[in-house]
Amino acid sequence: MQDKRRVTLRSIADQLGLHVTTVSKALSNHPHIAAETRKRVIRQAADAGYVPDPMLHALAAYRTALRPAKFHSVLAWIHPHAAAEQQSLLRFPGYPDYLSGAEARATKLGYRIEQFWLGDIRSERLAGILRARGIEGVVIAPCAQERCELRDFSWQPFSAVTIGYTLRWPQLNMVTNDHFRTFLEIVQRLKEAGYRRIGFYLDACDNRRMEERARSAWLTFSGGVKLPLLVYEHANREEFLRWFKKNKCDAVIVGDRRAFQWLRESGAKLPDQVGVAQYALQSNEKVLAGTYHSCLQSGEAAVDLLVTMVQRRERGIPKLPLRIMLDGRWSANQTVVEPTH
Repeated sequence: MQDKRRVTLRSIADQLGLHVTTVSKALSNHPHIAAETRKRVIRQAADAGYVPDPMLHALAAYRTALRPAKFHSVLAWIHPHAAAEQQSLLRFPGYPDYLSGAEARATKLGYRIEQFWLGDIRSERLAGILRARGIEGVVIAPCAQERCELRDFSWQPFSAVTIGYTLRWPQLNMVTNDHFRTFLEIVQRLKEAGYRRIGFYLDACDNRRMEERARSAWLTFSGGVKLPLLVYEHANREEFLRWFKKNKCDAVIVGDRRAFQWLRESGAKLPDQVGVAQYALQSNEKVLAGTYHSCLQSGEAAVDLLVTMVQRRERGIPKLPLRIMLDGRWSANQTVVEPTH
């Protein structure tokens, strides 16, 4: 009669004359296990029909969650900017929150975030420094300007995650706001509040950075009907007000907070006659309506994904990149009226 006993790490270890911890690490592709030993263990596990027990993994995860996290390693947070730009980056909605969320989650998981600035060091040299320090995981922070490429960075030794669409090359596993759904939610919120002639005032650079998802949302919303759209390279008060009045908008979605100020200065009655919603709000915004892009949660999700990749020894540029998309959070504040129903 065939032996139906489950193949375990212990039985594999006994067959190979190894310690069970060595077998476990070998199956996890741990770097401290010799390559030849890893091959022997993997071959034996495959021949024996070894399948991990999901209940044991769940139990181990539960026990780990109950214990205080021990320090494991450093994760690199790479800014595609120079350190001198640090203060100016604080003006971009949510930028500091990405890092705050990442640091909090890293600490909880037993890691520490260390920041590096690509504007101050060549990417190939930075890769060498990270390898020398034993850093295996990197997060590429969003680029505040146009999309960037990192072709001289040696990706193979690292697990890497990027936040947002601003890294044009390579295509890495990504955590990002769902820009398309966020735009459509803003439109829906404005419609529920009774606004009908909704204009889109879009920053061309931002639209390119999010791979035209803002314009795509406008096309979906318009449904073939000509609705107000102005895509600008440089925000201009006179141009904006002319466009707004010509199209008789009763609401407008803006990417630049100055457009809200221009409307208020022009005498527009906000929010009763004109509603204004900003696409990406600062987390402390109390006046302007719009969406906050869950930047804190994006930083947390990026570290969650990266730590999993580090532990699984998933290195280099993925063949099929994974994208994790988070919804934005709507806040009506003071520039959109309450819904009519």
